[in-house]
Amino acid sequence: MLCDSTEYNLQNHLGRINDFEGLGSTSQNYIVGFFSHNQLVIGREESQILGWGKVHLFNRSMDNKAFKRPNSSVPISEKESNKWLEPSIETRDEVLAQADHCLFVKDREADIFEVKSLLPNERSDYLIRAKHDRVVFSDKNEKVKLKSDLKVRKIRKKVAVQINGESKKRSKRIAQCAIRYETYTIPRPLKIYDKTNYPETIKATAICINEIGDPPIGEEPLEWILWTSEQVKNNEDALELIDCYAKRWVIEEAHRLLKTKGFDIESSELESGRSIRKLLILGMEASIKVMQLKAAREGQSGHKTIEIFKDEEIKFLDLLNQKLQGKTEKLKNPHSKEKLGWASWIIARLGGWKGYQAQRPPGTIMFKRGLDKFYDQYEGYLIAKQI
Repeated sequence: MLCDSTEYNLQNHLGRINDFEGLGSTSQNYIVGFFSHNQLVIGREESQILGWGKVHLFNRSMDNKAFKRPNSSVPISEKESNKWLEPSIETRDEVLAQADHCLFVKDREADIFEVKSLLPNERSDYLIRAKHDRVVFSDKNEKVKLKSDLKVRKIRKKVAVQINGESKKRSKRIAQCAIRYETYTIPRPLKIYDKTNYPETIKATAICINEIGDPPIGEEPLEWILWTSEQVKNNEDALELIDCYAKRWVIEEAHRLLKTKGFDIESSELESGRSIRKLLILGMEASIKVMQLKAAREGQSGHKTIEIFKDEEIKFLDLLNQKLQGKTEKLKNPHSKEKLGWASWIIARLGGWKGYQAQRPPGTIMFKRGLDKFYDQYEGYLIAKQI
């Protein structure tokens, strides 16, 4: 379960909106828009994209101003940070009530004691990137600062990490990294609303992966510290959890798909805030199919074509496949019809991909473009059948 927030900026189309219900200030107080906190469900073993869990839309007031208050003055249920707790609990107990186990992967904003103490149960755990250099108790019951203590712990394993260079902050390279992990006891904060709702302490394991040696000039060394409620028994467990956190880029990519280069929700011509928010929900439903097609492009997805497309759509895909395939083996669809990779190849070709394996693999926007073309042509196919 990948959890993340994003905001929708409607400032450039402010003159078009006549009903501001559901809208308000965003992270920059003079910009109008709204927020969405989402839970993207993916299979842990095969990384299959299964759908959205709880979608939490919210907005601030129009005249929102930054303010500070004592952390213990209100419960988390009345704070914006509740987005990291309540939607996850609802997803765990309602949407995924039949799941054997749920792992909630969250970024640094979720490094909150309330989340760590209330979210995990017998069938769910968390994996949260550390934000705070907390005072914790070591396995020897010594009071230590988290980051300082981890740095002096023994290195459990050294690994080579491929950095893809997609971020402007990091160049493409292979980074040599060290992995450490230890279990700590986290004390309940002194300032927390209604202490009786929370245990005095909780146990969690901190996993640290940090780059060894000097990174390129101008770049910060790679370093993640991850808190988890799962047991980490060996190096394989630690590496698997690091890999789970690395998959956060999937939900970030899904959010980009809903914005400028994809469904472009922020450029909607609708005139009310509520309508724009409803349009987002429709776009989120469609975005899942785009993400599933991209995930299947290498032919390794466990999804079947019939799970994603209707029978009549598959018949039309078959006609398109015959048209799009070339005469040489290099330009033939390499996947079996039953596997979603077969449909993925066709949709990518419609989106502008040339079909050569040596070519750069088709990306999210190409699949979005191809899926749009598919449904445009599919409507014509259905009309022609009725004539």
